Amino acid sequence: MRKTTNETADKEIELPRRKQGKGKRKISGKVITLVSLVVLLGIILFFAARTLTFGDKAIAKVNGEPIMEREFQQRYASLPTEYRALIPQEALLEDLIKVKLLLQEAKKQKIAVSDGEASESMQSFERSIAPLSLQEFLAQRKITEEALVQELRQQLILAKLLNATLLANITINDDRLQAYYQANKNEFIADPGEVQISHIIVKDKSTAETLLQRISGGENFGALAEEYSVDKASAAHNGRLGFITKDQLAEPLASAVFKLKEGEVSSVLESARGFQLIRREPDTMGFEDAKEFIRQKLLLDTMNGALQVYLAQLRGAADIEILTSFTAKEDKQAQAPKAYGGSFMETGKEACKSGGKPLVRLFTTTTCKGCSLAGEAFAKSVQQFSGKIEARHWQLNTGDNLLTQQAEKGIPQDEIAFFSAANPKKTVPFYDFGCKYSGAGNIFDTAGEQEQEITAAILTLVG
Repeated sequence: MRKTTNETADKEIELPRRKQGKGKRKISGKVITLVSLVVLLGIILFFAARTLTFGDKAIAKVNGEPIMEREFQQRYASLPTEYRALIPQEALLEDLIKVKLLLQEAKKQKIAVSDGEASESMQSFERSIAPLSLQEFLAQRKITEEALVQELRQQLILAKLLNATLLANITINDDRLQAYYQANKNEFIADPGEVQISHIIVKDKSTAETLLQRISGGENFGALAEEYSVDKASAAHNGRLGFITKDQLAEPLASAVFKLKEGEVSSVLESARGFQLIRREPDTMGFEDAKEFIRQKLLLDTMNGALQVYLAQLRGAADIEILTSFTAKEDKQAQAPKAYGGSFMETGKEACKSGGKPLVRLFTTTTCKGCSLAGEAFAKSVQQFSGKIEARHWQLNTGDNLLTQQAEKGIPQDEIAFFSAANPKKTVPFYDFGCKYSGAGNIFDTAGEQEQEITAAILTLVG
């Protein structure tokens, strides 16, 4: 799934990462400058709903603080249809409890967000969804601007809390950074058809033209990016975006960038998010340029485990009451999983599609036993249905869709949320066929058997 450079969220930076598979070694991934709340906390923060208590009843209490039924139902209704078909309501309630625990802890520690910080966060958010307007986004998510503002405030509070309690206790020294760089040097070298770039993006053309004159006069591109670029995440790294391929950029950026020589700066280019200056960097990223990207990646990896321990501690000390049961409601909506005639199991969920076609997914890693075999069988099977299905093979630890030739910039957050909801134990390989059939683990004896089963499951979706 593509993302163009000019669509990079202000809260994110590009990180070169290795790609596996034929002709693909690395991609540009993303790590937010504070804490990746989507990765760490799931999707709950991005489907906000205003809490209404009048004439409502509590379905749970967390240290005496209620989670109201109307709030819960609004949040559930605001989830994309695909999520509602996959996420048990108990799981959604559990996510709300986790967020409530963290917000309560933040309140204890007197962590707050100023109006200025909230306003800056909203402005950053609006830039990140361009060219979509704020009103278009609100209509798609079926939420109010008031609810979004409240949600962004909560994100800032949680980011501050996790940075103060977890990130502050994690140290990544230069020896570890150097070891990672030496062990993964291919991540920092451009593949054929790739270039490494930095950029400055501003809101008005006159500012961009002035900056170009200053750069031509000898001023430092990186220093100007840090001072003026509205893409604050890349600005913190002297405007560095990492490695990109031509098809990752919209025109006229693509043509202009790939004509640049090393060290050359483009003319002023207009994009959906403003006016850009782009400089082509060397095809090899040296350690000094790479180390902060590496540090962010290693910090986030370490924090994932630390957060789970932290949440367990908070829950262990909390008084939590569950005041409702979803079992009866859900029994009416879904049958118990049963075999459809093969090794994959029926989920009892509604079918999911992309672009009107059944959506078929495989999730693997580079390290799991059987994932390579699964990937080969999956690729052979889906080729038979070209044009009839939408197929994706996500490699979780590289962020790559191995069925594409372009360089993805990481797994989209909705796909991460899908994987977590549909496969709570995170077992790989994990197969999903149009949300109707799924399977996890090494469930086949031979490659031939695996390919036959995958083909049979897809046939049930396309007829």
